[in-house]
Amino acid sequence: MRPFEGIRVIDATHVLAGPFAAHQLAAPEADVIKAEHPDEPDQSRSGGTDPALAERPMGTGF
Repeated sequence: MRPFEGIRVIDATHVLAGPFAAHQLAAPEADVIKAEHPDEPDQSRSGGTDPALAERPMGTGF
């Protein structure tokens, strides 16, 4: 069993620190649900150094 297996987290954060924290919870198997406004998605989805990745709707972290 992984450390956070079976734990569900709702992530309503945006920009940098919150999404990073949610990613850190997901790494040891927490079930993270990202909630954001469809017309104003998380700003970190369009950031990053690679313009081709910045255009993808899932964010540059993937």
